[in-house]
Amino acid sequence: MSSPVLVLIAGDTPDAPITWVKAHLGARTILARGVLEDGAAVPGVTGDCILVLPGFEAQLQLLETPARSAAQAKAAAAYLFKGALATSESDTLFAVGEPSAVNSARLVAAIGRSRLAAWLGRCARSRLTPQAIYPDCALWPASAGTAHVVRLGERTLVSAGASGGFTIESDLAPTLLGSWLAQRRRDVTSLSLNGWSVDQLAVQMDSTLAVSADMGSPDPADVLALAAAAMPAGAPNLALNTTEASRRSGSPLTPWLLAASLAVAAGIAQIGVTILDGAHDAEAATHIAASAEADFRAARPDVSRITNLRAQVTAALNSLTHTAANPVLAVSPAVSDMLVAHPDVQLEEIRHEVPGRAVSLRFSSMLPAELDAAVAALRQTSPQLNVGPMQAIDGRSSVTISMGAA
Repeated sequence: MSSPVLVLIAGDTPDAPITWVKAHLGARTILARGVLEDGAAVPGVTGDCILVLPGFEAQLQLLETPARSAAQAKAAAAYLFKGALATSESDTLFAVGEPSAVNSARLVAAIGRSRLAAWLGRCARSRLTPQAIYPDCALWPASAGTAHVVRLGERTLVSAGASGGFTIESDLAPTLLGSWLAQRRRDVTSLSLNGWSVDQLAVQMDSTLAVSADMGSPDPADVLALAAAAMPAGAPNLALNTTEASRRSGSPLTPWLLAASLAVAAGIAQIGVTILDGAHDAEAATHIAASAEADFRAARPDVSRITNLRAQVTAALNSLTHTAANPVLAVSPAVSDMLVAHPDVQLEEIRHEVPGRAVSLRFSSMLPAELDAAVAALRQTSPQLNVGPMQAIDGRSSVTISMGAA
């Protein structure tokens, strides 16, 4: 049975009261709810939560260009939002959802880092740590072809599910809804209103657009809480700031990226242990240890059980350093570049005998001059090069080279 999830439905600004909802996802029921003032705490709750931000805090766009990974989608997002952001690209955090099963399109969100930091600070003052952060307009459940217009007090969210949406001040909603529907005419065939009537919106709608009013629907905060508790893969999660590079084992940079993650985890672990040694507040100590363990698990998801965090981080770093410092990995980029530049040269043999640090490689070519040029190219990138005599083997000119420190 799933555990209750605490969901925070943010106000219009970080210092405004927040609606908190305890939702039970398995039973799809609301267990409790209340209002959280700035600096106050949810009764009996500290730690993890899910934060739902006003959609106008983060711009939401639909990325229709196919992307094979979230990393590619984030790279494309910088161009998708180019010229539409008040912050520079370096000061903007991008988040992408999982691709749609229908057309592989993704929802992409962009938010200023300082603005997100303000919301995280608001949660920290209540001793809460968001594990997921979603714009409200990316969460509202919507079936294909239907757009929802939901009034949340002073703001209104508009959502067409996987086709995107936005949140705007309620006073401006009637003005903007018509133009937005005109842009989504291909995707939206019906309109569902919650807290609005057709007369209030005064939208010039296509006669083929079916309109309905959900007067008896559940409280919008409850709908958002249950949707957020499910942590939908299609909604961009602004709390995800880790890179996927550590999972791409084919990249030569993978060991160094993972080592950096582990180094951060080790640093946090060391700080946590130091504070634990002198801290008298048991609750703070528990929170610090849990944060350090969470960072280590994020860097090393393959570790199933943590018994001694400091020892396990040290062991992982030592193991990774040995792999990353392997001489074969060190010389591979230079050799690869040389072979690309000299296609007539072939790598016939490569040897590395532990504990020696040198790598022995044998190259051959039908053209002695081409082989000489290849050796010269290697000298430019790898000064520590020992070149053996050129020999004729099987009708080809052959030379053995030792690279790396002895």
